[in-house]
Amino acid sequence: MRTALLSALTVAFLFVTGLAIDNGRVVMVASQAAEAAAKVSERELRQLFPGQFHAIAHGLLKVNITARADGSLFAQQMIGKSDTGTWNILSGRLCIKFSKWLKGRTRCSTVTEKAGWYRTSDVAFKKIDGIALAIP
Repeated sequence: MRTALLSALTVAFLFVTGLAIDNGRVVMVASQAAEAAAKVSERELRQLFPGQFHAIAHGLLKVNITARADGSLFAQQMIGKSDTGTWNILSGRLCIKFSKWLKGRTRCSTVTEKAGWYRTSDVAFKKIDGIALAIP
C-alpha cells in the first residue's frame, strides 16, 4: 500500500514537472518537448523568406512551396493540386493567404524552429537547398 502511494506521488510529481517515465527512463512529455523549439524572430523570418520549401500540412499533406520576393506564393501538392497566394511578415508572425486553400483566409502564425524544421500550428516546413529531404 505504501509503495503504491509513493508510486502515485512520483507519477504526479513527474506530470507536474513535465516529465514522464517510459520503460524505466524519465523523459520529457510532448508539451515540454514542444517548448524546446526556439521561436523564430521577425529578423530571422525575413532572412528565411523568400525561398523554396518542402512543407507538411496537418502532419500528412506534402506540399512544395515557392515564396517569391514580391510576396507571391505558388504551392503544389505531391498529388498534383496547386494554388497561388501571398505571404508577408507582420509583427513577427508569418502570414499566408491562398486563393483556394484555407478558405481564402489569411492565416498568421508564430514560427518555431527545431533541427532545421520550421513549424506553425498546422505546418512543418524546411527550406530547400538542392538536396532531397526526409520528412519528419
